[in-house]
Amino acid sequence: MDFLENLEGLTDETKEALRQQIEDHFVPRAQQEALLAERERLRAEAKKQSEAAAALQREADVRLKTEKLRHGLSKQGAADPDYLIYRQGGVDGFSFDENGEPVGLAALCETYRTDPTLSFLFSRGAYVPLRGGAVSVNPFAKETFNLTEQARLFREDPAAAGLLAAEAGAAFSVGGKK
Repeated sequence: MDFLENLEGLTDETKEALRQQIEDHFVPRAQQEALLAERERLRAEAKKQSEAAAALQREADVRLKTEKLRHGLSKQGAADPDYLIYRQGGVDGFSFDENGEPVGLAALCETYRTDPTLSFLFSRGAYVPLRGGAVSVNPFAKETFNLTEQARLFREDPAAAGLLAAEAGAAFSVGGKK
């Protein structure tokens, strides 16, 4: 700071005040370059974090739409909403209103319900055993075959087991005799 000594017309007090301000605010070139590099690193990190946040937001939007679709399809009587979502091409195969609610599910479900190859995806009504608890699938049907559930039905409610077996086309009669 020898250049302050060369300035003419300044009092010693003014020179000392200038010297103090320069010392307080002077940043060496190497430190300036380090600060610039740190700023660029922080900008790159912020950009990466922003992109990650956007990806998470997109994922959350897809999950929310998927859950709304599952709920809507279940309300329409679909026994396997996930398969219907898959069959339609995923969440992007559906239309949503400005609030994110699915539209046109009733018409779509009616189309699938009337298709003989896909009608099994819609429940015909839930079976309610005598001792409570709802069974939404027929354990005798080919698509939902379940020996454990069949045995439980035979033991707890043989009449209902006979009805479900007959609906599925299986031969069964109460008492084990045909």
